[in-house]
Amino acid sequence: METSAEATVEFLLLEKYCMRRRAASPPPEIAVFQGLFPAPRGRRLALQSRTSEAAVQGKRPRDVLEDVAEKITGIADSISISPKIASDGDDDSNDGDEDVIPRLVELLRQSGDQLDKEIKKNPDLARFLTNSFSYNLFATITNSFLQRVAPSRAPITQQAQIAMTFEVTRRLSALDLQPMNRVMGFGAQYLQQNFSSWVHQRGGWERAFQEDDHEVQ
Repeated sequence: METSAEATVEFLLLEKYCMRRRAASPPPEIAVFQGLFPAPRGRRLALQSRTSEAAVQGKRPRDVLEDVAEKITGIADSISISPKIASDGDDDSNDGDEDVIPRLVELLRQSGDQLDKEIKKNPDLARFLTNSFSYNLFATITNSFLQRVAPSRAPITQQAQIAMTFEVTRRLSALDLQPMNRVMGFGAQYLQQNFSSWVHQRGGWERAFQEDDHEVQ
């Protein structure tokens, strides 16, 4: 039986992260985001099962989510993801699918209104995102994004990769090309497939972000 991504801690964390970003700098493009509503009973049970230690310490599950989302936001803010400056020889007019991902990743390194404007200025790219968007495409975009953010001398840490996954999910979900919940679901799935073992080894989401080991080596 398929499990809804909205019942996972990863999905709830992505919601909380987007809420924090929206509160800090609300772009009009994501005005349709209705906020974080009280979770259904199934969500509460899923979250409670992963935050039992915090509950013992008197912390509510959503307090834990807030703490983790705040930490992830700080890590994302500490990483430079500005787009490269295009040279005179750069050509963004290529139409092949092999050229779409690098172009899209560079656009995603912009933010807010500028990202949305650039996407809308490129009808082929907007059509590609609308018609071909799938989890596999999301994973390919995110993988490429993480590779371009990482410096050549050393990879970024697991904390930083997670933070960048949150950020690329937020930026994709803010585009008016796909339902937000679908993009967030893909983000939650990507986090589960790529980082759940590391998070589990560290003792869960709260413990995984207790230490400041996100700095680029």
